[in-house]
Amino acid sequence: MVPASRVVENDRVIGEAEDIVEALRTGPTAAQGKAARPVRSEKDHSLMAQLDDETASIVARASTPDAEEGTRAFLERGAADFTGE
Repeated sequence: MVPASRVVENDRVIGEAEDIVEALRTGPTAAQGKAARPVRSEKDHSLMAQLDDETASIVARASTPDAEEGTRAFLERGAADFTGE
C-alpha cells in the first residue's frame, strides 16, 4: 500500500514519485478505483449512506480475481500479481 503523503528530501522526490506510480500501477486497480468513489462523493451523502456504499463495494470486490490473488499472496507471504480484474 502506498502512503497518502510523506515528506522526502528534494533529491528523492522523483524517485519517490516513481515508486508511488509503480505501486499504483501494479496494485489492484479495479479495487483502488472503487475505493476512491465513496471518498469523492462524501459531501453528497450521509455517513450511513457512505458506509452502505463502502460495504457494497467491498462485498463486490471480494470475489474478484484480484481479491483471490491478494489473499493467496498474503497467505503465502509472497508478492501479488494483480491483473486489474
